[in-house]
Amino acid sequence: MNIEQIKELKRIINTLPSPPGEEMPIGASQQDIIQLEKEIGFALPEELLDWLQASNGPCVGAGGITGVRTKRNGQDIAIILSNYPSWKEKHWIPIAGDGCGNYYVMLADSTKGSLPLGFVDTMRDRDSIAFIAASNLWHFLNFYLKAEQGERRWPFKREFVVEMDPDILEFTNLGLPWDR
Repeated sequence: MNIEQIKELKRIINTLPSPPGEEMPIGASQQDIIQLEKEIGFALPEELLDWLQASNGPCVGAGGITGVRTKRNGQDIAIILSNYPSWKEKHWIPIAGDGCGNYYVMLADSTKGSLPLGFVDTMRDRDSIAFIAASNLWHFLNFYLKAEQGERRWPFKREFVVEMDPDILEFTNLGLPWDR
């Protein structure tokens, strides 16, 4: 993720409601990130490192965006992974919640160039991806935050999603939301 993309995401976050008296968190410390990588047993992808160093677990969106050692357990990557140990084995990194106990996870074990984000419906099958929500972290966060601003076409309106994120079509084998 480049600096301009991060600035745009932070700009959107600042327009969204957050808990009273709470500002957007600063980035995670290098020490906290190293500790997280030790706890989960693998290195975080570069685009996620860039994001965590810029913003660590803002409480915005339906279920909040995850981070490192956040004040809310439901937004802490290590705590979420302790509840879903199979995700750690698969290198699925929780990135955000939907507010109903389900998660969007980064598939950090992807064999393709980019690392897609999939939706896990934990009530149906906590060990499978229900659908791919975005081709990479930047597109996901952009979609997720704009949905919180009122955009209703993501993730189920094919034309809109493909226009904004054409690389999502690389992941048809994993299932796309409009094919459900």
